[in-house]
Amino acid sequence: MEKLLEVFCKVDFVCNNSEPNWLGWFIIFVIATHIVGFLYNLISEITQK
Repeated sequence: MEKLLEVFCKVDFVCNNSEPNWLGWFIIFVIATHIVGFLYNLISEITQK
C-alpha cells in the first residue's frame, strides 16, 4: 500500500504531505469499486458456464 501511495501522490492536487486528501481518497475508492465490480462480473461469468 505504501508503494501505491508513493506513486499515486506524485500528482500533487490529490495529496497533502504524501498523504491522500479527500479527493485522493475519493479517486482511490472509485478505482477500487470498479476493480471489485469487474472481478465480481468476471467470477459470476465463469461460474455460470
